[in-house]
Parts: sequence; structure tokens; C-alpha cells
Amino acid sequence: MTTVKDYQNAIEREFRHWPNADFEFGRTRRHRKVVMRFNNKVGIGIFPNSGSDWRGIPNAISDVRKSLRKMGATRQKNANDN
Repeated sequence: MTTVKDYQNAIEREFRHWPNADFEFGRTRRHRKVVMRFNNKVGIGIFPNSGSDWRGIPNAISDVRKSLRKMGATRQKNANDN
């Protein structure tokens, strides 16, 4: 089972690819959230306190990427990425 820390670590790694984008983790009543900021725009991504299967983290990363692109950010690929 995936934990909150697994989600947070994956999201932190993803943000290394988004220059000038900022984020912070928070909580809602039942879930965790990541608040994303880029170019004076704000987006919020919600993820569970405990994931049910392997698809949760890739789905959360996909949501983060979509939100950042919608705000106008561009993902940069690092030299050691696959």
C-alpha cells in the first residue's frame, strides 16, 4: 500500500522538472493536497491519505503535470531521465 510519504516524495521529485514552480503540501478534512503556484496562478491537487494500488502515484503525477501546464509552466527534462 502506498503512503502519504510515497505520494509526497514522488511529487517533490516531479517538481524538480518545473523551474519557477512552487508547491506546498496541506490537508483537507479527509485527503491530502498539494498547492501549486506558477506565474501568479494557483492550482490544487488532491491525493489520498493511503493509496489503494499502484496507479495512485502515477495518476497524482499526471494531475500535477496537467495543472502546471494549464498555468503555463513547461517541464524540463533532466539529463538522467528516461
